[in-house]
Amino acid sequence: MTTRCFPWLRSWVVTLAALLGGARVMADTPLAYATIEPQKIVMGQSAIMRITSLGPSMGVFTMPVVQGLDFELLGHANQMEFVNGVSFPTSSVVLRVTAQIAGIYKIPAVTPKSQPLILEVVPAAPAVVVPPPPRAGQAANPTAGLSALSAARAAGLRMSSDGSAFLRLILPKRDVFVGESVPVDIELGLRAGFVTSIHGLPTLNGSEFTLNNLSREPEHEMRKIDGKSFEVLIWHSVIAAVKPGGYSLSVETPLTVKIRTQSRQESALDDLLGDPFFQNTFGAMVKRDITVSSPATDLKVLELPTSARPADFSGAVGDFKVASELSTDHAAAGEPITVRMHITGSGNFDRVDTPMFKHLDQWKTYPPTSTFKKSDAVGSKGEKLFEQPIIAAQVGAQTLPPLSFHYFDPVARRYATATAPALEVVIASPLGNSAPLQAAQAMPSAPVKTPLLRPDHPELAAHTRSLTPVYLRIDFVALASTLAVGLALAVVFLGSPSPSGMTPAVKRQLAALEGARRAGDALRFLALAQAALRAAWAARWQVEPDSIDRAMLQERLANHEREAEELFSMADEARYAGKTLASLDYARWGQVVRAVVQGQRS
Repeated sequence: MTTRCFPWLRSWVVTLAALLGGARVMADTPLAYATIEPQKIVMGQSAIMRITSLGPSMGVFTMPVVQGLDFELLGHANQMEFVNGVSFPTSSVVLRVTAQIAGIYKIPAVTPKSQPLILEVVPAAPAVVVPPPPRAGQAANPTAGLSALSAARAAGLRMSSDGSAFLRLILPKRDVFVGESVPVDIELGLRAGFVTSIHGLPTLNGSEFTLNNLSREPEHEMRKIDGKSFEVLIWHSVIAAVKPGGYSLSVETPLTVKIRTQSRQESALDDLLGDPFFQNTFGAMVKRDITVSSPATDLKVLELPTSARPADFSGAVGDFKVASELSTDHAAAGEPITVRMHITGSGNFDRVDTPMFKHLDQWKTYPPTSTFKKSDAVGSKGEKLFEQPIIAAQVGAQTLPPLSFHYFDPVARRYATATAPALEVVIASPLGNSAPLQAAQAMPSAPVKTPLLRPDHPELAAHTRSLTPVYLRIDFVALASTLAVGLALAVVFLGSPSPSGMTPAVKRQLAALEGARRAGDALRFLALAQAALRAAWAARWQVEPDSIDRAMLQERLANHEREAEELFSMADEARYAGKTLASLDYARWGQVVRAVVQGQRS
């Protein structure tokens, strides 16, 4: 039997020799090589690098290190390659290569005899902005008839390096004053199917400006940019500068996006698919965390002028109007009236403040309180309401002076004053209308004619009896005895004073006062103190408790009792203007009440 008879045997022998020779060569000198595809990519894309070794195992593998490039291991592969008709087993390592910045990169050779790889990364082409179609009734020109913010919105924008997102800060003006509230729009564009998550709201760089809290629910709209679909999130806010100077403003926000790993030609094919589902299905993607920033915007902050600045200027910048009113136009002396001052308009309402009436003759004034109600989403427009309690001390028709408010007008670039009209109120006597009684007392009294009586006239005896001293008359003695018995019974049945000089009722009053002190309730403490003082004075002067006011106290109390009068007035004020007390105040006023109810300050 010869090889001529069995040609297949010869072929088998040759193949076996080739395999043995190849194995001997690999054992002596391992053969490995690397490839990268494509060799030129756009910033934001990735290339695939493959390192291949002849043999069934790669052996020890070291990840390449190149500054500016990220290498990610995708996996290993084993396959058969054919050399001159002879198959050889090979093993490969597949890597994804992503550039951090544009440039030309040199990847070291995998063996001493192989050549290094070159990867060129070029910047992404600038995007072409296609503004949204005009709404019904809107001019075809995208900037015609629009506000300053809308006109700025029609300007260009800058995409992120991978083309998946953009961020833009839109300002209506480039020079502002310190403290001026400037409305801004922040737009975040997210390419459909490429942004997976947002890791925070846009933030403003620099500490020289304040940015109002952004709404958690921004506006949404879809736009076509360079033929690609973007979902645009729009936040409305207000910024304000805290000091003068020249600044460059921008905003940024962190995102997680999907980066393509295929060539530009393959990416273009994905774009033709349109639907993000097909793009992600047929296009290789990898997630990556990025921070997208807006282009810088130059802003000049001007200082408020010092000349002609009003003395009570609070720092309000904007456009404001003022109106005022009274809670009532008729009141009694000692009765509180509320003055309301409405400041409406647009501007930095956090700096809108006013003392209202600092001092009024014949009036007691209290510090005003304020509330703000915004009329837009960001609080740059609205109304601030100030309320101030006042109490009249003089009876008659009163005219309250006009209320005014000073602010800085950034358009006119000067200080302005908004003024409300004067207010009229009629103050009556605290006991009601006493005009008829005063008129009757002012009239001269007519002479009284006494008729002449005969000695035996019945009325003469009655007049004679009236000359007897009252304490010797039988009816007075009987009445005095009855009152003495009644007083004794009252002491027995209603309770006699305790050894400390306090009745059970007084003890209850002081116990309630102590409870308010321990609870730290200043308003209740003062109200209870005033009630205890009223009861003590009413019993002492034989008057109704409600009839006791500051005028009566000023008339009847001695100089050493002025501290109790001060406490009485403080309780009145606390009902209208609020009050807080320190620990020493509770102790001091508690001693004053105890001294009065026990009769030590009578």
